[in-house]
Amino acid sequence: MIPKNKYEKVFRAIWDIYKKTSIPKQNINKRLGAKLAIVADGADWSLGWDAYELKLTCQRLGIKTVHPLTRFFDPEVSTFHVSQFDIANYKWESLWGRSGFAMFHGHENDGNEFQKIWDRIKTSRQYFSTFQVSNHAMKAELLQAGLNTDQISVIPIGINPSFFWPQSDESKRFYRAKYSIPKNAHVIGSFQKDGEGWGSGDIPKLIKGPDVFLKAIQLLHAKIPSLFVLLTGPSRGYVKNGLKDMNIPYKHIYLNSYPEIGGVYQCLDAYIVASRIEGGPKAILESMASRVPIISTRVGQADDIIVNSINGWVCEKENYSEIAQKCAQAMLNKNLRESITQQGLMTASQHTYQMQSSAWSDLLQNLVSNTSRG
Repeated sequence: MIPKNKYEKVFRAIWDIYKKTSIPKQNINKRLGAKLAIVADGADWSLGWDAYELKLTCQRLGIKTVHPLTRFFDPEVSTFHVSQFDIANYKWESLWGRSGFAMFHGHENDGNEFQKIWDRIKTSRQYFSTFQVSNHAMKAELLQAGLNTDQISVIPIGINPSFFWPQSDESKRFYRAKYSIPKNAHVIGSFQKDGEGWGSGDIPKLIKGPDVFLKAIQLLHAKIPSLFVLLTGPSRGYVKNGLKDMNIPYKHIYLNSYPEIGGVYQCLDAYIVASRIEGGPKAILESMASRVPIISTRVGQADDIIVNSINGWVCEKENYSEIAQKCAQAMLNKNLRESITQQGLMTASQHTYQMQSSAWSDLLQNLVSNTSRG
């Protein structure tokens, strides 16, 4: 669906030559009535699904999309980049058309990869038409970097309600049997990639908090001996090795496609987000849509969406003892869990991709209304 980065380099080289020729620059896509190219990171993971859902949103809004490669040959095509790391990957002063970006997370002092992004934002902001941010904290940082309010739209990372459904006793029994999860265990979910790279993930990606997660699990296991950890996602080696060292039972499930994750949520008694930095994560709304208690650190859109002890729980970053305490409360207090997960379900229904159509219309219509930068 999305070209790999290695092909991008080839087309950029062709594109540079093409721009210097005297060949008439016909609008290839005008014949198709198309306006927008949506670019992901080519990794066939989370951002790929974001790009797919955004294409569906464009269809609902009547905005036709084109293959990402055509943007190299057509000066009247706007581009929306789902990956914020594209900000540092181009010479924006030489590009055609208008460009928009998702900018989910990463502060200037969060490492070299983010520093490059912020340096480029500050030096090339006149070439950027619009930004989607998933939370108000990131909007504030972009404003501080010199962008204008009308360049920034706060649109949370949404949810496709057809992939998730409220958990019941019957669905929990069915899916635990399907995935060979002990039926009487207290099951904690963690479905986020939290290892460096795309290999085994033995080196922790600390911004995702896998070390905090393990410390919280260790404390929780002392309170609840029947604890069981369910993992999905790539590069989970660090967490798996830590669970082995603590003799805490777990299972790592490899899913064939993202929509299968709905069934995995049905196995859970609670979900933990232990991150130090996030734009979302997606697990916030996914848990709520599944009526699974969500316990998250104060990151990303969790800080905007979770009302503490009303529709979920928020904890301070790196406070693993608080995470363990709130998680035990969520699993052991049935009446409280029922009340909070019902409120969470209502919250999730307000953040579906369909419910976000109006906000996306404002952002994208502005992006495609005048493709020329002049």
